[in-house]
Amino acid sequence: MLKTQPLIERFRPNIIKLRAVHSKNPFVIEKRKPLMPEEKYKPKVLDGYFILQACKTQLPSEVVTLNMAEKNLTRVDDENFQYFSSLIEVNISHNHLQLSNSFSKFENLEVLNMQGNNILEITADLSNFQKLRVLNLSFNFLQKIDELLVLGELKELNVSDNVLRQLPLELQDFYLLENFDLGGNQFTSDHMAAEFFKALSSVQLLKSLFIARNRFKGFHTEQLK
Repeated sequence: MLKTQPLIERFRPNIIKLRAVHSKNPFVIEKRKPLMPEEKYKPKVLDGYFILQACKTQLPSEVVTLNMAEKNLTRVDDENFQYFSSLIEVNISHNHLQLSNSFSKFENLEVLNMQGNNILEITADLSNFQKLRVLNLSFNFLQKIDELLVLGELKELNVSDNVLRQLPLELQDFYLLENFDLGGNQFTSDHMAAEFFKALSSVQLLKSLFIARNRFKGFHTEQLK
């Protein structure tokens, strides 16, 4: 049973209170007021209360998909994420968030869209994402994706429009990957190109590969056998 907490004064003091109703529903939305125009652009925290308000529900278990694109989110508070047991798809594109273990607390999460979050690098251990099948990290500033290799359940990975120059040689760890978007990066036909195609050839179930808008002048097709 969660402890009763005071009014959340940091964000929406006249909107949401936390009550000890029962362990599966620690949230109660008492009253909603429309956002004032200036409030729309204030930095916001992604937490359980904000999710319930956006989805217009009081029960975390009723939230199946979540669209929080372009909400000016700057921070994540994952304290109550475990109660969103039915959530399978999250769109938090075009915010200011980092890929972290916080989202793995959505234990049934299958689809995560983090397009356009100005992510420079991935520093978190992502091994707790047990069911993630689709990950979109396009339009960020990633220089490498080695940390993603622990996501063995991925079937679709979009890392287009980053600043990637090379791939990890252990791409065979993506043993279920079918769709791979690498377009709009900085891969070239230099001495690393042969390794690039050799790494791709190790992805056994790959069906769709997108590599347009890179800097290739030729292709080492002998590596794709």
